[in-house]
Amino acid sequence: MLKEACKAKEVYGIEISEKGAEMARKNRVKCYQLDVDEEDFPFEDNYFDAVTAFEIIEHLFDPDHFLEEVYRVLKPEGIFVLSTPNLASIHNRIALLFGYQPFPVGV
Repeated sequence: MLKEACKAKEVYGIEISEKGAEMARKNRVKCYQLDVDEEDFPFEDNYFDAVTAFEIIEHLFDPDHFLEEVYRVLKPEGIFVLSTPNLASIHNRIALLFGYQPFPVGV
């Protein structure tokens, strides 16, 4: 969907699990299996026009390594879109009020 919305020629992915990488490949995403906490991205410097990272950075032990790799593979005028859960959102505050963990935290 993102490929179509952005009119991208190619879409690449990185997935920590081989099963997840296989699922992405079935959806015509050129996906690599690797641990972004420890491994370098398998792309040349200044390779991408855009990089997205949705709901991942909060799970990393070494986010600096991840961000350095994003910076390395992103073209100088490239776009980086990063998202992370909002633990202060109204639905999470209501969950806390009733004694539940915020939804992105899980148990």
